[in-house]
Amino acid sequence: MQKTKNHFLSFLFLFMFCSPCDESIADTLHTSQGTYDFYISQGTYALCTTAKCFPIPGQEGMALCHCKVEEGYSAGQEPGEPVKTTSEGYKLIKSRYYPIETYVQCSNGRPWAFCLDSPCFIDENDPSKAICTCSIVKNQGDYIIPSDTCNQSHCETGLYSSALTTQDDAIEAYLNKAEHAGKFPAAQKKRCK
Repeated sequence: MQKTKNHFLSFLFLFMFCSPCDESIADTLHTSQGTYDFYISQGTYALCTTAKCFPIPGQEGMALCHCKVEEGYSAGQEPGEPVKTTSEGYKLIKSRYYPIETYVQCSNGRPWAFCLDSPCFIDENDPSKAICTCSIVKNQGDYIIPSDTCNQSHCETGLYSSALTTQDDAIEAYLNKAEHAGKFPAAQKKRCK
């Protein structure tokens, strides 16, 4: 019972530090002079690009996503941060971006989870996993879901971490700049047909 209570308090803590879900997720990717602003950093982060998510009961517009913990270079709209430990002993990290290889493009109004720079707790029972609190959005335009198997059903069922096609293109273009060479694999992103 104590373990369940601690997990509930952790998720409540995460929710309190999440920004509220905006009407337009496009506003979340702030711009300066028409270009997207990104930060590249090296360290521990949560990778949510293939994460399955679940709505948080009683918290409209918010989801918990099951992400992977990774180490290395990543990108986000906020500078990377080292792992932080809460007073309860939980390890807090942020969800960040790493290039994808294969994806399906979804052109419908279904909901999906936006996780970039979202707060996450490393699973104390399995440090290769993290639970992240993400915003649920829909009707924002075409969005992508990474899929090694080109499974188009992800566009029609479930709730997955995703990004608008335009957002993914912008961050990929930023990562492909010469000054970032060697930090990320060369772009090989392929859209499933």
